[in-house]
Amino acid sequence: MPSRLDNRDIFELMSAATAIVEASDLDAILEELVATAVTTTGARYGALGVVGAHGTLSEFHHLGMKQDVVARIGHLPIGKGVLGTLIRTGESLRLKEITDHPDSVGFPPGHPPMGSFLGVPVTAGDQIFGNLYLTDKPGGFDEADQALVAGLAILAGSAINTAKLNEQINELAIVAERERIARDIHDSIIQDLFGLGLQLQGLAMRIDPRAAHELNTTVDKIDDVITQLRSLIFDLSHPGRIQETAHGSMKRLLDRVAEPYDATVTLNMTVDELPESRFADDLRHIVQESVSNALRHSGASRVTVDIDAFNDLLVVSITDNGNGFDPDSAARGLGLGNLEARVQRLDGELWIRSGAGSGTLVEARIPL
Repeated sequence: MPSRLDNRDIFELMSAATAIVEASDLDAILEELVATAVTTTGARYGALGVVGAHGTLSEFHHLGMKQDVVARIGHLPIGKGVLGTLIRTGESLRLKEITDHPDSVGFPPGHPPMGSFLGVPVTAGDQIFGNLYLTDKPGGFDEADQALVAGLAILAGSAINTAKLNEQINELAIVAERERIARDIHDSIIQDLFGLGLQLQGLAMRIDPRAAHELNTTVDKIDDVITQLRSLIFDLSHPGRIQETAHGSMKRLLDRVAEPYDATVTLNMTVDELPESRFADDLRHIVQESVSNALRHSGASRVTVDIDAFNDLLVVSITDNGNGFDPDSAARGLGLGNLEARVQRLDGELWIRSGAGSGTLVEARIPL
């Protein structure tokens, strides 16, 4: 006659349910499930194996073995033998002796002997999350034990599903908050800085050249801050994005620089990879400085950026169809000083060809 749950079993099941549901996170839920299953059945050892994407155990939460025994075994189970049978069938399994099962592959060296066995699947939603394993109960496991542990598994599955949903909700809340911050930066701070830059440029046209130079330098710094803030906005709006190619990173930079202007910026880049990060950072600043100058000061409607590698030389060319200027008499406040300094830091050479009404060509040749 099948064993039945008595009042004490029901009380233990309810107490276990409370402990599992009140666990603070997913790992705590799994550990609490193993602990309550061991306590309520009287098993010597317990474990919960989490089934991974390839049908093997990706995690193994165990209880009962001392740390020196675990270290002596050397590795945790991956789902072979009887444990693999539970993964394949998705059904409970109760054995008097685990080694008597036809799928048993024995134990690795250093593993303690185990006799009776009870395995119960744990489902989360409509999928099997893992399996709960109990071993070595004196006298073996009975149907009451199996019913009790099956009840624990149902409760744990519900708690696991809830924990996963909570994690997703928290992630959505974080994403929403990141997007709100990004909107605030764009709609308030960047717009204010951009307006301030325009006011300073207008003021520079009405004061003496020395003061105008200082104001133009300040405007350049404001533009740099705006570009950095646009990069921050992108990072906030696209958390965890995949690693970009050199072309993708440069294209994203140019899109940010060109956004406030009514102009077309085209990138032609044949280089797939760039050397170490400092080189790439300086290169981005060289391109950013040149394109920003063309958009802010030349009235260009079209800017083209060409980046090519010839043998051991990287050639960066920025051309525009703007008003042009005299490079020999241009104020350093236009950003040319910073541009020259970055090219020199990369041991490169810089050429600037321009004239009134003929547009501008900025070309940097940098050794790779």
